[in-house]
Amino acid sequence: MHVIYHLLENKVKLLKIMNNFRKRGLLSFSVIHWLWMDKMNLARIWAEQRCLSYVISLNEKANLVVALSNTSPSF
Repeated sequence: MHVIYHLLENKVKLLKIMNNFRKRGLLSFSVIHWLWMDKMNLARIWAEQRCLSYVISLNEKANLVVALSNTSPSF
């Protein structure tokens, strides 16, 4: 949920900045759209990597628990 909120917060900031440039005639709509899509792609990739690393972390912990439960202490 935090990741989604962070992305939406960035979307609002980016749109305000780009709208300001557009009003001054410094950016055309196509350039704004291209910048926006590039920003969203980077954000999506970042979110996917975060989720993937979290899943890998959970999987490693599960494997460790299984490995520990399969070992019997030798006295």
